[in-house]
Amino acid sequence: MDTFHSGAASHAHGEHVLVITDRSSYSGDGAAHAIGGETAGDIIVYHDDLTKGAVLAYITSENHADDFARLGSAHSVADLAALGLSAWDFTFV
Repeated sequence: MDTFHSGAASHAHGEHVLVITDRSSYSGDGAAHAIGGETAGDIIVYHDDLTKGAVLAYITSENHADDFARLGSAHSVADLAALGLSAWDFTFV
């Protein structure tokens, strides 16, 4: 992983891993739509307002992402932001 962003979705510009800490989404597609410049293979972490947890999703194409993991302890966007996720928390093999 060579680029990382944690913060507002509107400030994303094609990073390979993105943690959205300013809004909830109801799906990976919704989260992917909120960011710009993402490409297939990128990873996003967003808060799902329906399940009240953080979700890791894989960008499959423009404005589309498939969820692949959930963190049940992040009940709100603030909880997700408080995790303080950084580039060091992501390892690709």
